Amino acid sequence: MYAQKVSAASEIISSGKKTAASSFTGANSEYAKLLRKTLARATGDDSTQISTVKRFKPDGSIQITTYEDGDIVSQTKIRPHMVPTPDLSAPPKPDGSPQIKFEPRFNLLELLMI
Repeated sequence: MYAQKVSAASEIISSGKKTAASSFTGANSEYAKLLRKTLARATGDDSTQISTVKRFKPDGSIQITTYEDGDIVSQTKIRPHMVPTPDLSAPPKPDGSPQIKFEPRFNLLELLMI
């Protein structure tokens, strides 16, 4: 039953007839694109392009963005493990001990697993 409905809808869209999906304008055209993608997936003609972009930020975090046909599907931000280290550029404390700052610590295995 479902396969018959999908094949009928895909025939209407591919034939170029005036349908609900092709008559949308403006903001509703996004709905028409979504409908066409859904029908393409249901009929097995899944030619979507999925790409993943990793951005290494200056603060040590990694932003991972997944695109599907140019649209953002998911976006995550991974913060690094911060390790206390002595700050040699700052003057020492009155008791003589160095001031402490936190720096990102990267684990090569974690970066490969992302």
